Amino acid sequence: GKGSREHNKRVISAFYAYLMRKRILSENPLLKVVNPRNRRRHRIPRILTVAQTIRLFQELPESCVAAFALMTFFGVRPQEITSETKERTLRAEDIDIITRSIKIPEETAKMGNWRNISNLPETAWSWLEAYMPKEGPIFPYSYATYRRIRKLVSVKIPKDSLRHSMASYGYHELGIETTVEILGQESGYEVFKRHYKAMVSPGDAKVFLVYRQIYATGFPKLKASKCPIADWSEK
Repeated sequence: GKGSREHNKRVISAFYAYLMRKRILSENPLLKVVNPRNRRRHRIPRILTVAQTIRLFQELPESCVAAFALMTFFGVRPQEITSETKERTLRAEDIDIITRSIKIPEETAKMGNWRNISNLPETAWSWLEAYMPKEGPIFPYSYATYRRIRKLVSVKIPKDSLRHSMASYGYHELGIETTVEILGQESGYEVFKRHYKAMVSPGDAKVFLVYRQIYATGFPKLKASKCPIADWSEK
């Protein structure tokens, strides 16, 4: 590591300084040595394409659509929708369709910080108007069921990919300030820009918005023979 290299350099430099005092060497060769910079590797976020997003919503059971819409179009974390450890997850009472706002309580938020989600296009809210339960948990199933659904759908959903998708498309579609506010990011604009600006093109973001407008009340379902989750049921 960097600390080890610096320590070794100091020890060896002291030895060469001793040799210079004894006139064994005329100069310290370590003065010309430049330690390489430690560059932190940037892990590229994994997101869904427009086609993958359509496919995902075509395969989902209707009782799960609102939860996945919140994760995909609102950037809500899976741990805020369902959890293995928390009794309190996001509920219908936390979502105000009239004022177009979602309150993530402290006891529900993954990071423990209360936040409010708003400033989203009408097309995003139309998903909730069509599929949100009238009361109770948004996702009325266990965390194990959520994981099982992820395995059953044909679209691979890597960890946090739905939230990363919202961040990537939102950067161009909604603007960096609005997107950061919606996601409740604390890393700052520059870090957010470095992570998400190059993930999709502005054209891709517009296509994503168009599909949301066209299928705002639900993507056409796939035929049962082509849908691996068609016979899904809670067990």
